[in-house]
Amino acid sequence: MENLSVLTDEERAQLYAAPSLISYLIGGADDNLDKNERDTAIKIANYRKFTSDSALHYYYEQVGLVFEPTLDKLISELPATAAERTPILSDQLAALNPLLAKLDPEYAEILHKSFKSFAQHVAKASGGILRFLSESAEEKKLVNLDMLQMPEA
Repeated sequence: MENLSVLTDEERAQLYAAPSLISYLIGGADDNLDKNERDTAIKIANYRKFTSDSALHYYYEQVGLVFEPTLDKLISELPATAAERTPILSDQLAALNPLLAKLDPEYAEILHKSFKSFAQHVAKASGGILRFLSESAEEKKLVNLDMLQMPEA
């Protein structure tokens, strides 16, 4: 909690939503977040409470409390097609950049790396978008979460 104390309650809520945003962005890149991708994303979010860098344990505990309802809300409220949905999710993730800049630089770097790792794990679920022999430029862009920038130290 100490690392997140520089954020307001609303900003922390935005940050806790990041894994749900990433899951829908990556898992739904083919227009459909299938059951296996959804279930895998939930498992990853829950495992991260124990398997992430110890500095992130509290963060992922909080994520675990909101992950499924946040993901379900995104699925019900956002457009059904990836072409319409991807820019919205990308913008919501990009909106986290100022929040990352407020955090201790070391903690922000650990969290940033965790987000990228999370995206890779979701992509591998059910074959995911990485099952293809070659990735399109858009798929690569999504998996690498280029909209999330590490703040300058």
